[in-house]
Amino acid sequence: MFNNTTPFVINAAINFPFYVLAIVGNLLILVSFARTPSLVSPSNVLLIGLALTDLCVGLIVQPAYIAWKIHQHFQQDPTLVGFLGRATRFASSLLCGVSYIIVSSLSVDRFLAVHLHLRYHEIVTVRRVAFFCAFVWFPCSVASSLGAWKYGYFELFSAPFVGICLLLNAVLYSKIYRVVRRHQLQVWNQVTVFQSTAQIIISTGLKNSFINIFYLYIICLICYVPYMTTAFISILHFQQRGDMHTPVSVTLAFEVSWTITFINSSFNPLLFSWRLKNIRAAVKRTLKDLLC
Repeated sequence: MFNNTTPFVINAAINFPFYVLAIVGNLLILVSFARTPSLVSPSNVLLIGLALTDLCVGLIVQPAYIAWKIHQHFQQDPTLVGFLGRATRFASSLLCGVSYIIVSSLSVDRFLAVHLHLRYHEIVTVRRVAFFCAFVWFPCSVASSLGAWKYGYFELFSAPFVGICLLLNAVLYSKIYRVVRRHQLQVWNQVTVFQSTAQIIISTGLKNSFINIFYLYIICLICYVPYMTTAFISILHFQQRGDMHTPVSVTLAFEVSWTITFINSSFNPLLFSWRLKNIRAAVKRTLKDLLC
């Protein structure tokens, strides 16, 4: 039987392989960090917070979304369908919001690293970054509760916020690029071979760190732009009509953008293992111990 809920079920089913990948991939990342204390640094604390959030997306949000759409399709208990819908909206808004803020914070972290130099480790500590990662959950919980209470209201706040963060990230990455580029030019102008060799090592580290975090940002950008676009469409509809009862086509596009956002939680651990050499080595050791 094909009815107007079938496309939503198909969209939900797409989440199945990705939530398995999100669980396995992020568990591997977290276990690898736990087994390798030497990896703990302010930047990596942000990555740990991101992996934990992405794990929760795979464990909670995607299975809940699949269950919601299946129950809705087969027209089962309306009370249960309503509960699953509110729970999914709350969890997805909370976890994806935290994940997005942490990814955006990585650009701030790299900006501080290239501008503060030696003072970076005095100001940006593991304890302070861990506190920040914990604090982020509070405002996201408040905003997500509003979205679960009234469908569509979360988007009134999240869409402009995502847009502002995208603009801020673009500015910060452009500034970081200019600093790294200027640092490289200074390195090549060194006269002493010993000095240039030491400086090249530092410059290469800064460049690689910038590129790695920039890859993470680009993947996040690709996954969140569809959501931001459909959220803005919903906001425009709300302003024109005064309600959040959008057409089915817009609602479907909105939920497809959810799926794309959820998939970001599956890509992040793959990106960690591909681009970050120390994390890749730790993951390999963890896999070797698990399989042997």
